[in-house]
Amino acid sequence: MPASDKFAFGQHTRLCFYPSSGGTALWALMRLDCDLFVLADKCREAVSWQRIQADFKKNGQPVELMHSGAGHLCFRSLNKTAWIFIEDNSATLERLHRAHLTIHHFVGIGDGCSEGGNHACVHDRPFLSCVLPLAGLGMVYTTDHSRPLERKRPYNWSAGVPNHPKFSDMVAWHNFPEPPTWERADECDWHEPVNSSVRFELQGVLVAPQRSTHEPLKESDMQVLPKGDFSTQLVNLIPFRLQYGRGVLAEYRVFW
Repeated sequence: MPASDKFAFGQHTRLCFYPSSGGTALWALMRLDCDLFVLADKCREAVSWQRIQADFKKNGQPVELMHSGAGHLCFRSLNKTAWIFIEDNSATLERLHRAHLTIHHFVGIGDGCSEGGNHACVHDRPFLSCVLPLAGLGMVYTTDHSRPLERKRPYNWSAGVPNHPKFSDMVAWHNFPEPPTWERADECDWHEPVNSSVRFELQGVLVAPQRSTHEPLKESDMQVLPKGDFSTQLVNLIPFRLQYGRGVLAEYRVFW
């Protein structure tokens, strides 16, 4: 599929971009307030149609394969469309740029940077500086390892982030990451420099403040702590924590 073909993605209202997506919990991802989902993952096995279809079926969600090729899958569920490109995250992001599309929701959960599966963290300045020129004003941004969360957690990601009231009281940042000097990144010279006034406003965190470490995590343990002016969509992503072991999730809005 030509990266410059705007209409290959079809008509849509809101676009969600999820780099290093893997092939699990996509049925939960598609509950977000978007109708087009563009995903990227370099591991062909992780995003095999058989694996994705089985995960949707296991969780009682309909899914239909529209078409597939050597480097992509396209499927639909509940009148929403998803594309998965089997390539580097930056290559898929460039597709969106060439198609002049706008990102309304950016998801960065389990991108593999801490396990060595991704050479560049999607939350670090080089990759974000490529995402932000495509961001719609007020873009929703979901993460499981933002800079603020990183400061308030143990170093070892596998240990997770503390789920207790003390942690929730400490989540009070409104600039994420620290105010940077945005510069053109070498790997994506197709975008304009990002304005230094960009700010990340924390809207909420998904935690389990009452969880006992000796018991399995349950849905009743989960709580969305509001931190901003907008309601969040974090409740839709509870399966990422319950079934797939992800840590605290945070939702931001991006403004400038």
